[in-house]
Amino acid sequence: MYRRTIKVPPKYHGKVVGRGGVTLAEITTQTGVKLIVPSRGSGNHEVVVLADHEPQIEHAERRIQDLCDLDLGIPKTEGELLRERANVAGARRAELYRKSREAY
Repeated sequence: MYRRTIKVPPKYHGKVVGRGGVTLAEITTQTGVKLIVPSRGSGNHEVVVLADHEPQIEHAERRIQDLCDLDLGIPKTEGELLRERANVAGARRAELYRKSREAY
């Protein structure tokens, strides 16, 4: 079994767990890992990730990085990079459309 700890500031622990543990359950179901998040007020910054395979841990780390806007030094996949570019292009297109509507 693989084990990795991720330094996550306590202010983000709620984002990792989610309301009623929904986000935590979603991450564990989709990635196949077990996450151990410190209890509120413990002062512990480490989220422990346990999995049978290394790629599962990397997938969970990326999810946590995206949720908390952290830079854990995990390179993004090609699909994630393409999605980001598409979002930027969509936002640009929406802005141009709004400006053209205001002009007329």
